Amino acid sequence: MIILPQNDVLGNVPISWYTLPMRQTIQFHIYQDEQGYSARCLDMPVITQAKSLDELKRNMEEALELHLEGEKLSTLGVESHPAVFANIELSPLSFAHAL
Repeated sequence: MIILPQNDVLGNVPISWYTLPMRQTIQFHIYQDEQGYSARCLDMPVITQAKSLDELKRNMEEALELHLEGEKLSTLGVESHPAVFANIELSPLSFAHAL
């Protein structure tokens, strides 16, 4: 659990003490580009790419481990051993038409 100091602001509303819940998941957005696949973490500054989805999964794990190495997860608002979720952006459906 993170406690913000008195001078912080949450959503344009000044707060004196506010407790934020710890994140139990880390989220990635996966999309296809010219070189293959890219994954961008939505919760922290981590991005990686690969030619296949299997390689991308390994790269995501490695990039996340390197980013978190030596960090105290609680100071980042993350539970120990968080789950990693990824959503994959698909290309537009060619057979779908707006009414």
